[in-house]
Amino acid sequence: MTPKIIKNYYYNANRDIILTAFNCTLVFLTYFLTRRVIDANLSTAYFCAIAIPLLILWYLCVYLLGLSVGDIWKRKGSHLTIGDNVIKYTTGRISRRTTVVAIDKISVCTCEYDFLQKSCGTATIKISAAGHKNAIYIHGIKNGEEACEQIQKLMEKNDYLQ
Repeated sequence: MTPKIIKNYYYNANRDIILTAFNCTLVFLTYFLTRRVIDANLSTAYFCAIAIPLLILWYLCVYLLGLSVGDIWKRKGSHLTIGDNVIKYTTGRISRRTTVVAIDKISVCTCEYDFLQKSCGTATIKISAAGHKNAIYIHGIKNGEEACEQIQKLMEKNDYLQ
């Protein structure tokens, strides 16, 4: 018998796109500052004191930009399906990974969000199962607070039936 699906929740990239735009701005500002310092006729001491920290900042910003774009790409195909007795979390685009946890095995379901997530309507959900074998960590899920409440109601209903 297949479980009845109550609701699907999907990944929302709004917060991550804002952070990527911020990282991109940092990259360009650092690049222009570095080019200006390198193009100026400075002594070796001034060049080392100014340009090298800017170049390190440049590489750090490019690294952070790559991480944020990679996170968006990785999570784009993610979704959470809440059934009447199971929770199914699927992630990935090319190689798919699916985690299924029975409601009666869930011990804790928490919902966290920062200011940017709150303004974008997303949240981070952490679901811990008995034995921690099937712990689910869902970042940037749309209507995450609603999904967490739905899971907690199912947990209470399951505890009441047992």
